[in-house]
Amino acid sequence: MLKYFAVTAIALTSVASAHAQSSLVQQGHAVADRACNACHLKGTIEAPSFAALAKRGTVTEAGLGDALGHGHEMSPITLPPEERRALAAYINSLK
Repeated sequence: MLKYFAVTAIALTSVASAHAQSSLVQQGHAVADRACNACHLKGTIEAPSFAALAKRGTVTEAGLGDALGHGHEMSPITLPPEERRALAAYINSLK
């Protein structure tokens, strides 16, 4: 019986984690629509598409902060940490 509850708890935790990740990806998609897609939806000569960025490797909140702060054509763009985290989750979901 204890094993059943442990397995059920693990399954519920996994479902909750997947739901939270899905919600974060949805929030990131909204950030992208609002602030980024003009250039990064399909990409330009200077701005790679988000799909291309995802293929390069894992995008992190810190990496986005650095790129938006000084390594970006439109610099500086300021997004709060929670929006950078959501945007990173969205970009990584495109792999």
